[in-house]
Amino acid sequence: MCALAHGDQLSNTCASAVFDAIAELGGTISNMQLAAEACSADIEATCGSVEPGEGRVAQCLIDNKDKASGPCRQAVEVFIRNNP
Repeated sequence: MCALAHGDQLSNTCASAVFDAIAELGGTISNMQLAAEACSADIEATCGSVEPGEGRVAQCLIDNKDKASGPCRQAVEVFIRNNP
């Protein structure tokens, strides 16, 4: 937010990098939401004992994607492909 508030003081290269990072973050969040919706039952069944936060549930889904339901597995694969 600081970079956005002071955007007029950033070089064009830096401003472009900031906006690219924001766009990429938005895509990552969208992929995470898709996976959370598609994987709610899988999260409960496979990763229910995992403490949420710092990507632990996402990592659990990635580690166990072969055990996941079809829609969840597809969502996890999209997440992995778009977030190397």
